[in-house]
Parts: sequence; structure tokens; C-alpha cells
Amino acid sequence: RAGAALPEGVAAYVRAASPGLPPAERLRWLRASVIACSRALKEKPAHVGRRLSLCRALGAFGAAGAVGPTIQPLIGVPDARLDGGGDEPFLAALPRYDALEGSDRIAWIRAQILETFVKTSAPSSFFHPPDFLALFARFDALGFPDAEMDRREALLRSRAEG
Repeated sequence: RAGAALPEGVAAYVRAASPGLPPAERLRWLRASVIACSRALKEKPAHVGRRLSLCRALGAFGAAGAVGPTIQPLIGVPDARLDGGGDEPFLAALPRYDALEGSDRIAWIRAQILETFVKTSAPSSFFHPPDFLALFARFDALGFPDAEMDRREALLRSRAEG
């Protein structure tokens, strides 16, 4: 069924978050979410919402190493293409963005792309090259502050200046 994969992936992710779900059942639903979101992204590789949903499912499933390469293609996408996917439901790449959506949808999407990439491309800013400071500057300008991002930026800045 063309086009059904993403809603199935989102539904499986929501099911995995059900309170009181045994760990094995939660893992089964998360796996189903990853598979469905992966299938959806293969149908439309340039689709922003599908890529964000897959990142969220991968992170929850414990496949954090796959999140960075999945989100990286969105880093340079022009704002005009960051609508998320129109009327198709999708998951924010990081849980904290569920409660943060504001009036500027493009900034909301861009912030989660940058934050997800920075947090998943290396276990610490110690491993980021100095050119990542530009990513932090772009993130800071979007208005979605995060203490972990601040710490990572401070560590990278101190390494770059010292």
C-alpha cells in the first residue's frame, strides 16, 4: 500500500509508548516503527517529515548510530523545502520538540535537524571539528535553547580557542 508506511510507522511508535507495556512488546512496536518509517522514506527519500520520523524511531529503538547519517542530508536543505510533508503526520526527531512547536514551523523543523545531527553525530563535542561551531550558531539563532547543546558548544568553543 503506497503511502501507508509512514502512518503505520507513527502508529507503531505511539503504540510502543503505551504505559505499562512490557519491554519485549515495546521493542517489537519500536522495531515495527523503524521498519515502516524506513519503507516510507524509501518511497520518498527527499521527504523531510519521513526522515524526521525515522530518526525518532531509530533513536527510541536504540540505533542512535544510524540517526546522524539519516538526518545529515537535511542539514543543507533550503528553508523552502522544510515544510515537514504537508498534511502527512510525522514525528519530531527528538521528543522535546513534541511540546515546542510554535508559530514558526520552519524554525521548529530546522532546530530539530541541527540538534539531532549534533547530538547523534558524535558522543561528545570533543569529537566534533571546529567547523561545527557554525551549526551551533545556526541552532542558537532559532530560539529553541537546550542545556546539552549549550554544554556541547562551550566544550567545542574552549577546544577551538585553546
